[in-house]
Amino acid sequence: VGSGKSSLLSALLGEMECVSGRVNIRCGANIAYVPQLAWIQNATLKDNIVFGHPLDAKLYNRVLKACALKQDLLTLSAGDQTEIGEKGINLSGGQKQRVSLARAVYSDADLYLLDDPLSAVDSHVGKHIMDEVLDSKTGLLRNKTRILVTNQLFVLPNVDLIVVLKEGKIGSIGTYEQLILTATTTRRRRHSSDAAPQHRPDPQYRVELIRQIVTDKTDGDDDEEAAALIRRRTTTSTGPTIPTPTPVGAEKKDILVAAESVETGDVKLAVYAKYGRAMTPLWTALIIFSYMAFNAVNSGSNFWLNAWSAESSADRNGYYLGIYALFGVMQVCVVCMGWTSIITGTLCASKNLHERLLRATLHAPMSFFDTTPLGRVLNRFSKDIDIMDSSMQMTMRVLVNTSFQVLSTIVIISIQTPIFLAVFFPVMIVYYFIQKFYVVTSRQLKRLESITRSPIYSHFGETVNGVSTIRAYGVNDRFIRESDARVDRNQMCYYPNAIANCWLQVRLEVLANCLIFFAALFAVLSKGSMNPGEIGLSISYAMNITLALNACVRMFAEMENNVVAVERVDEYCGVESEAEWYSGQKIPDNWPNKG
Repeated sequence: VGSGKSSLLSALLGEMECVSGRVNIRCGANIAYVPQLAWIQNATLKDNIVFGHPLDAKLYNRVLKACALKQDLLTLSAGDQTEIGEKGINLSGGQKQRVSLARAVYSDADLYLLDDPLSAVDSHVGKHIMDEVLDSKTGLLRNKTRILVTNQLFVLPNVDLIVVLKEGKIGSIGTYEQLILTATTTRRRRHSSDAAPQHRPDPQYRVELIRQIVTDKTDGDDDEEAAALIRRRTTTSTGPTIPTPTPVGAEKKDILVAAESVETGDVKLAVYAKYGRAMTPLWTALIIFSYMAFNAVNSGSNFWLNAWSAESSADRNGYYLGIYALFGVMQVCVVCMGWTSIITGTLCASKNLHERLLRATLHAPMSFFDTTPLGRVLNRFSKDIDIMDSSMQMTMRVLVNTSFQVLSTIVIISIQTPIFLAVFFPVMIVYYFIQKFYVVTSRQLKRLESITRSPIYSHFGETVNGVSTIRAYGVNDRFIRESDARVDRNQMCYYPNAIANCWLQVRLEVLANCLIFFAALFAVLSKGSMNPGEIGLSISYAMNITLALNACVRMFAEMENNVVAVERVDEYCGVESEAEWYSGQKIPDNWPNKG
């Protein structure tokens, strides 16, 4: 352990920086790599073995038999079509290692780099794999170049050349018989002065020689692995060992990854209520009060400015200026209060929902992680939480502000030009239907975009975990194409959302221009009953209401889209807990009274 065996394979694969020397591998040689920790894809067992190569049924069946997977197929409900969860969650360690080995054998490569593939299997299966796959005379890879990393001594008699690594350097090199001969010569030199006989019984003698080769020790108790080697060397095998099927445990249940659910229709009012409770009633009330006060003060300042412009005497300019300045100071105060309330309230809501999500995830049962890809969980902890941290506060600020601005503008215009309401309300009905049609489309596109983003995270995480294996097999392009395909599927939902925004913008601009036209027309028709200041104020507010209505419709739709993130986070906040975190029963004060 720690002698540099795995590092040697990493160097051959080009996964380590070459400081000195060089690594020469024949150009064009295909490489198959079996890592020490098996890398398993979230795919069917068959796809994990075939790994993108054309299916050769005859070779495939031979590989299954040689890698002792035939019996395992009988325990899986769908055989080799059984879907394997992320990181092989529904396979045992030995099964994952054998699937990884089967992938390498099926690839029919020129060079095989095997990093301790027998470490996770029992002795019977290990002997079977050694005979059927790795053996130089009977194995499927007998005509292939194999570099086998192992610390199991029973395989040594079956290999062509042994390289013993010690502290990152080559300690010994040669065939099995050559190393035995070298160790024998060294031992005789060390004990040349002893009077005891030089020859010991062959089994015990070889035990000590093997220990000397690997560990540089010549004395001590018998090593179990070396003794097992002698037993295998002195026992005649009558045929290949058939592995005994391993009983199916809880970790081998055939659990398929659950499909991610997609909500449809309007976002439920309960979701808004949960977000409001997460924000706390105090900040919610302050937000509403601040922006209501801001628009009231803003309207008051405009009325005051109109009254000032109608004043014929210049003697009261100081009075009007002082009151107007007071309105300005009040606006600054309520704006600061509104910004502070929005930022603090949304961050408070995001923090509370994140804590609920984290608590629910930590307390979720293992079955939840068996059926839920990691990308879905990461999607909620990253993108959805980011929306609540950043986008939500801007959207809420503009929506609340423009909503009160529209209300205040309607009041002012109805006072100045009452006939304008005859046009305003029909146009508002058209606004409503356009907004309704757009929101339904945009909201569902947002849901689909969020769902199609999860596979991107899952594939990226899976690729990063198996990057050495992917590069070794030379399938980089296939994984890049798969990643691009998943990004494209996500963009198929994102791009229509952007186009829908353009669709909305065109229609809102047309309605806005209609409102401005009628406001100017009615102001001109009412010139006999209105002074110039009132006409200017009316037209100014008509222009403002078009901008406010456009922003209000867009922000209402954006708020629906952002609340989808709250909806998705709340979905995982409701995951059933594994058990009660805190028990209602208290430990007696005198516990333990025995023992």
